[in-house]
Amino acid sequence: MLSQKGRQRRLREAGIYAAAALFLSLVGPFDATSGMPIWAVFLYWFSLISLGSFSAEAARVALMRTFPEMPLPLHLLLLSLAAGMAVTGAVFAVEIFAIGRRIPLSYAPNIFGFVMVISAAMTGIGYMAEKSILAPPPADAPEGAGPVETFLSRLPLKFRQAQLYAISSEDHYLRVH
Repeated sequence: MLSQKGRQRRLREAGIYAAAALFLSLVGPFDATSGMPIWAVFLYWFSLISLGSFSAEAARVALMRTFPEMPLPLHLLLLSLAAGMAVTGAVFAVEIFAIGRRIPLSYAPNIFGFVMVISAAMTGIGYMAEKSILAPPPADAPEGAGPVETFLSRLPLKFRQAQLYAISSEDHYLRVH
């Protein structure tokens, strides 16, 4: 059974999947869903994104157990490949069982390439979301802390009780006032 925080995290993840599925539904990449009603297009993309995410998560757990010190770029590439393979198989299955068309096996590399473009993008988005909106607040943030208190808890000790007036960015630096 999931805790309250676990349920909230899963809801945020589902929201990210839904936003990505809506975007892909409206953009219609690779002409993959032409002729389908919009609700079916959304369901198609949401299902594929969910499958890719679950596949990448299973690969992430296996990689962290087996190779905990793996460089991040290689780690993200392997997660993208795991998601891409699962989703490519699902695309073939949907075409056969839901639409009733057989895709020639010779098309598999092309379809895998198209799927990998989206899998790599979703893996990158997932990594950034994991480090930002899905990340738990730091351990030293007070219980029930709001965003300002949580942010201040990440600063050096002498600044944690300061009054926050503004935050500005300069290239890859953050200036806190």
